Amino acid sequence: MKTFKISLPIFSLMALSASALTACDMSPEAKDAREFRRLWKSPEQFCQSYMSRHPLPDKITREDIFAYNLSVCAENGYGMAADPKRADRWMEMAVQMGDTELLRKLLDRSLHGDEQHPPNPAEAVRWLGEAAVLGDTQARDQLVSMTLSGTKDYPPNPTELARWLEKLSDMDDDDAQHWLLDLYMNGVKGFPPQPAAAERLLGKMLKRHENDADLMYQLGLVLSVQQPAGLPLSNNVITWFSRAAEGGNAKAQYFMGNHLLQRHREKAKRNSSELLLQSYRYFTKAALQGHVDALCQQAILLWTEPAVHSSDAEAAHRWAERSTYYSNNRSPYPTAQNEAIPLFQKAASAGSAEAHFWLGKMYAAGNQYLKPDAAKALEYLEKGAELGSNSAIILLADHLLKGDLGKQDIERARGLLEGLAVQDNAAASFRLGMMYCGDDGSGVPANPEKAVKYLKTAASAYHGEGTDRAALRLGKIFEFGLNKIAKDPKEALKWYKQAAHEHNIEASLRMGRVYENGELGEERDLYKALSWYSNTYRLSNEIMWRYASVGRRTENNASFALHHIIKAAKAGYPEACRELAEMTARGEAKEWDLNAAWNWADRGFQLDGNPGGYYAVAAILLGLPGPWDSIVPDKLLAPLPPDSEEKYLSMRRPQRQQFLRKAAMANNDETRELAVEKLKFASSEGSREASLALADLYSTGKYVPKSAEEAKKYRELAKSQKAAAPRPGEKSDAKK
Repeated sequence: MKTFKISLPIFSLMALSASALTACDMSPEAKDAREFRRLWKSPEQFCQSYMSRHPLPDKITREDIFAYNLSVCAENGYGMAADPKRADRWMEMAVQMGDTELLRKLLDRSLHGDEQHPPNPAEAVRWLGEAAVLGDTQARDQLVSMTLSGTKDYPPNPTELARWLEKLSDMDDDDAQHWLLDLYMNGVKGFPPQPAAAERLLGKMLKRHENDADLMYQLGLVLSVQQPAGLPLSNNVITWFSRAAEGGNAKAQYFMGNHLLQRHREKAKRNSSELLLQSYRYFTKAALQGHVDALCQQAILLWTEPAVHSSDAEAAHRWAERSTYYSNNRSPYPTAQNEAIPLFQKAASAGSAEAHFWLGKMYAAGNQYLKPDAAKALEYLEKGAELGSNSAIILLADHLLKGDLGKQDIERARGLLEGLAVQDNAAASFRLGMMYCGDDGSGVPANPEKAVKYLKTAASAYHGEGTDRAALRLGKIFEFGLNKIAKDPKEALKWYKQAAHEHNIEASLRMGRVYENGELGEERDLYKALSWYSNTYRLSNEIMWRYASVGRRTENNASFALHHIIKAAKAGYPEACRELAEMTARGEAKEWDLNAAWNWADRGFQLDGNPGGYYAVAAILLGLPGPWDSIVPDKLLAPLPPDSEEKYLSMRRPQRQQFLRKAAMANNDETRELAVEKLKFASSEGSREASLALADLYSTGKYVPKSAEEAKKYRELAKSQKAAAPRPGEKSDAKK
């Protein structure tokens, strides 16, 4: 053990204290200090008068030796009355003066005791700290172990540990600084984490080790913990993680890979291919250092994002666009997915829970590289669940419910899901909620109270799996009721709104219809309907049509409506086809084309069997009253004025289209006959509006021979037919 000689500022302070207390009562320590100073002036005289039986060396030159011998005298009664407490005080004075051998003796006595002193763990901790400050690394390690774990007679004392580690940290003891950093960052029982103190300590450590990537990563962690929850990480945090990643820290590289991947997904692959490539590169670097989760993430990107196989950002962007037309089971870039499978297998063999989940998922469904294998799928999913993958647990529960892997076990599936639901897992809570609704086909008896409880847990999660569907299901439960759960329109509206805010298509459509028609206690408001449709109109052809159709009636923006109605019609939404047929017949499309109008009406009928498009076009061409009167008030077959050519030249483009339509229709028997035939066809296919229109035509003899018998026939037919549903932004005609 090294021996250190220290200066005497402490002892000098004790001497000053002794002289200051001469006029008043003095403590035993102060009296001993004054006595020590008096005797030290003539140590030889002290030896002659008090230590005749055990003389000191000829010449005493060290105060710590002198203090030690005084303690021996007081302990054994040499030249003075025996006083063990006084002897202990002289020993402590000697230790403070640098007597390391005596320090070890006191430490041993505190730990194990002797004839006069029982063991004293608290005192032992003190002497271990003193020895550690003097440079005894063995004492330092023993101090950490004793204060952190405690002993039979001494409970853990992290506060005392932190106090001594702070002293050692000030002396630039690297090991002590790392222990103290771990204590500040992670905390222990009775000592909560202290991020601010950890940040200060890391700043001090980085001044001495400025290129230490591990310290940079830890500083990034500490700074991220101190940020408000729910907000994006600050640039300062990302900078430290980035520096640590560039310095070679695998954990920082994994973090940066996830961060850049998240940014790429937030941009929905628009101009973010470089972010995707950078993310993949970070995962690759971390995987090469043995980071198992990074290896699994690298395989996931190769499987789901074929673009990462290219080092060219522009090429990656092209692959990213192209990959949207393919499912995950069939890649436009087979090489990338083919390389992913060995990485998944390597990560699984290294203990990656997520890799087991992915391999189980692949073997369950099969793909172009792996044949379906129920046994292997169950094996991988069971192992992934055992390793703690929530995704594996949920997928395993799904297959156990269905029994599609040769093994059905509803009770075990329910147990797996309930184990996750206790942790507020949204996906598990959603499945349990649907199970207890009694309509998921599992055969579990319905329990409305449990269903609502689990669905609320799932819906309350922030962007968790199934949160929007859970909120939608709650909306339906409270709108229509479920066994003992009574209807509650306000509660239904609340959950529909939440699901729509989560961009659930069905919920957005329901909220739009609520304000279109004035339902669930809300007043009719087309502008609010338009607002809810705008939430997800890009995700659904039906909502796109409703968004455009309502917008046309609220904003009177024909070009806005036409653009989106054409998109929905081309995508195959039948209502959009019928409305586009009507707009084309009225001349609101880009060009008035009667053949195009009939073609759109025919396409709508072929898609869903609704002949409403035929009726709309025929009614417009024949000048029958309808919802289009407010847009085109003039009857189409009105006679053209004699100065028609001059009027045509003075008109704007939309007016010219209407004028040309009138000119084309005037005295055109063939067009009128075709319109009547389409009305008859629509009537035969169930259009109540077409039947009523034909009854009116035969009653008046307009465009058809007058016939009371035919008029009666079509009126009788109309009674057995249902009226068409109102279009977005319109109320149904009750009288009709």
